[in-house]
Amino acid sequence: MYYEVFLAAKYGDIRAFQRLHARNPRDLKEVTFEGNTALHITAIEGHLEVVKWILNNVKGCRMTGARNPDKNAPLHEAAKRGNQEVLKTLLQYNRCPAAKRNQFGELALLIASEHGHVDAVRIWWNSRH
Repeated sequence: MYYEVFLAAKYGDIRAFQRLHARNPRDLKEVTFEGNTALHITAIEGHLEVVKWILNNVKGCRMTGARNPDKNAPLHEAAKRGNQEVLKTLLQYNRCPAAKRNQFGELALLIASEHGHVDAVRIWWNSRH
C-alpha cells in the first residue's frame, strides 16, 4: 500500500523501505495526493540514510527530477529546510541537476538563501564551482 511508503518516508524507516521494495519495487515510485514522491518526503524530513538508500536501490530512480505541484524537486525541498547532508547527497547524485528551477524560477540556491540556510547555500555553490 502506498500509505506505507509515505509513512516510511516521513519517519525514515529504512527497514520498511527494504520490506516494501522486496514486495513491490514500483510502490516506491508512487506520488502522494500532494504530488510528492518518497524522495521528496525524505528530503523534507532530512532522512539522509533513506535518501541514500532510495538513490542506490530504486532502479531507474527518476525521483530526483520529480516535481511536486510547486515544481519543487527533492533538491529544492532539502534546500528550503536546510537539510545540508541531504542537499549534498542529492547534488552529488549524477541525475540531480543543480540548475533545476521551480515554478517561480527559483534555484535551490535561492530557496536556501531566502530561508537563511547559509551552509546550504555554500554546499550548493561549492557543487557548481
